[in-house]
Amino acid sequence: MNRITRRTFVKGLVALAVSPIILRTTEAEAREISKLEPTATLDEVVRYLEKNRIKKINYSELWPSNYPIISFGENHKFNLDEIDIAEHMDIYKRQGATHLALELDREDFSPIVEDFYKCKINGEELQKILKSRVGSPDSACKLITQAKEVGIKAVCMDVWLDSLFNDQSVELRHILTRNKHMAWVLRDILIKQPQARIIAYAGAAHFGYLPAYEPTATNICPVGTYLSEKGIMTYRVTYAGGPTVNEETEGLLPETITKAARKAGFENETFGVELNEKAAKQNWGNYVIHLPQK
Repeated sequence: MNRITRRTFVKGLVALAVSPIILRTTEAEAREISKLEPTATLDEVVRYLEKNRIKKINYSELWPSNYPIISFGENHKFNLDEIDIAEHMDIYKRQGATHLALELDREDFSPIVEDFYKCKINGEELQKILKSRVGSPDSACKLITQAKEVGIKAVCMDVWLDSLFNDQSVELRHILTRNKHMAWVLRDILIKQPQARIIAYAGAAHFGYLPAYEPTATNICPVGTYLSEKGIMTYRVTYAGGPTVNEETEGLLPETITKAARKAGFENETFGVELNEKAAKQNWGNYVIHLPQK
């Protein structure tokens, strides 16, 4: 083998050795940047879901270790989200969860939940009480019962004001008060128990995006924003899909994901969608879980 041939041969070996490394790096970089933009169009979301949706959610890795709170935002229209949380409660417990904070009035419901934990009332009695006072008693009872079974303390974090919603400004002030109160309850838990980890569950308007409220006009922010001002990080997860979807709603990312899933033929799947940092900073959250629509 002459000098030129040897040189060409050696270059070929080097290229073969280096190319897999370059390929792996490129793939890793692609995974890192393949997170959904909040400004994506419906067709762009369809293409994104076809390539980048997380078909099997690894719930054991859903909650990053540097976030003391994981919050789940839902739309009050179906209970599949509550079932999803309850079914994975033991996984969250293994990740260090100590509390389950619910959108229940502290004054009215805290004594009831405490009686259930102390076995002064049973599950049927708890469900009967909830049925007369909350919209989804069965799933709310399932959440509390499952939390108790795995050793997570259920707490009520909401406050309800006897406001008459004669105009939007009254309702907005009510939402503002409630969001700040929920943030205070969660912060108080972490002050008293610095090692606590909290699963927080409420309507998406409180914990995720703001579908009905204009923050520049009303100064209403999600609960996570008030917590971040105190240095407390919240990993925000929003639910999409479900049996009832408003086809006329525009501009809400979970609704767009739901429509895109239907268009792409994934409407009956459960899958995850990662959002980029811009989405998180705009209060859209960090992650979306799509639930089956039928």
